[in-house]
This record gives sequence, structure tokens and C-alpha cells, in this order.
Amino acid sequence: MGRKQYTDEEKAEFRARDQALAEAADAALAAPDAGERATALALRSPKLAAYSPRNLMMLAHQAEEAGIELTDIDTGRGWKERGRTIRKGTRAVLRIVYPIQQTKAHKADADADGDEGSTLFRTKAVFELSQTEEQADLVPDPDAATDAEADPSAIWRERLDREAGKLGLSVVDNATSDGTVSAELDTEAGAVTVAADDPRSPAALSALAQRLAEARTSVKADRTQARPARDRSGIDEGTVLEFD
Repeated sequence: MGRKQYTDEEKAEFRARDQALAEAADAALAAPDAGERATALALRSPKLAAYSPRNLMMLAHQAEEAGIELTDIDTGRGWKERGRTIRKGTRAVLRIVYPIQQTKAHKADADADGDEGSTLFRTKAVFELSQTEEQADLVPDPDAATDAEADPSAIWRERLDREAGKLGLSVVDNATSDGTVSAELDTEAGAVTVAADDPRSPAALSALAQRLAEARTSVKADRTQARPARDRSGIDEGTVLEFD
């Protein structure tokens, strides 16, 4: 069965919804407690730890509006691989952003604007554990079971290292023995130095996440001021509605 075709009005609604989610996530990342909030959420499960800080803030915003407590998240397909299925009648109220491959037309548009590294994104539905139920005839994928037992703190640190790389930053660990924790951003050196006895402790991860959120917010503000608004009215920025 092919993917459903949406009207221009529906696509406009999707774009407006996704834009509102993006703005809410950006506002959350600009808050002084962004690192602590993102880390507290990431450490709840390996799957959550694998998401970007922006996706975590987007999920937190949607979950709060829907009255859902986030404990574990996956796509419909992901839950099936874990031996669970989406409860009948469940509405897809949680979405994350994911990158898509640019078409030739989109890449030409980006190149014309001098934005060779731009990436297009769409949103897709994910579901909280409480929205699922075990299904007897589903055999869990062994790899999925192994992933579910992974250490969230290790996964979250790896994710933060990648986020730092996207910002042109490196993360330097400075071991301490007095129990203090801090993270300092040196834009000239292009590094974030994390001082902690355990770089994977919640406090150290929160401090690192906070410095990266601040760096991202600063970069986004600079880009917004430097670049003119682009007309994307002709670009299909729809959403993936099927259960992945």
C-alpha cells in the first residue's frame, strides 16, 4: 500500500505544527536548566539517550501537553522488534525529527543559497511504553533486547560528543578528586572541558549538555541574523504518519 497523499492544506497544517514544535524545543534548549532536563530524560532509557537534546526537548513538550510520562520511546516498528505492539486506538501524539535525503531540486535550492551543508528534516511518530502492550505472537529481536539493556549514561555521553562535533567542538575530560563538577566552553579553543571525577555521572553529563545547548543557541542566533528568510512554500515538509 502506497503512502497516503495529503492535500496542500494538510501539508500546511503539518508545517505549522512542526514549526511550533521546533520553536518550543529551541526555547527549551535556551533555558538555563536545559542540560539538566535533557540529561534527566535521556538517562531513563537507552532509546531516549540516543536522541538529540533537541528531540528530547521536543518529546518533553509534547508529553507534557498530552499528559504522558516518558519512560521509554520507540517507533512502531521498534516496539514490534521488542515484542510489543501499539495499543488499538492510540493516537500518535509524540513526534521526533529525523533527516531525509535531499532531492536534486532541494540541493540546487540549498546550493543557490550558499548552504551546501543544509539538511532537510521531517517528523515521524514515536510511542511511549505505556502506549504499547505485549503481543504473544511477536518474537523479540535479540539485538533489540541487547540494546534495551545498554547503559544510558554511556549512550548519552556518546550522543553529546557527536553534538559537540556538529558544533565544531571537542570534549575534553579533566579528572578531579574533590567531588566538584563543572563544564567550561572555550569558543576560541573549540572545546568544552568537563571537570569531574566521573564524566558519565548525571551532574557531569548535565553540565556538558548545558554548555552544548548554550553553544547551539548562540550558533542558531548568529545564523538567523546572518541569513535572509528563505521561501520554502514549495517544499514538501510533510510528516511520516505510518507506524514506521
